[in-house]
Amino acid sequence: MNMVKVYIKGQEDKNLSSFLRYYPARIKNIGFDAVFDRQIIYNFKDGHNHAEVAKCVAKILVKKYGRKIG
Repeated sequence: MNMVKVYIKGQEDKNLSSFLRYYPARIKNIGFDAVFDRQIIYNFKDGHNHAEVAKCVAKILVKKYGRKIG
């Protein structure tokens, strides 16, 4: 049980960001914008829109950390 606490503590120190809301397919009562976000994620997982997602990630990274990242 002590190892779980150490693992959780390590997770708390990480800086996490997200730019799309994700609801699993089993959740049906979501808005149109959430359906759109879900489809972007599914398409990415299927290998269809990597460039679009990469642009979104780059935009967020520059906004958060500035142009001198990398």
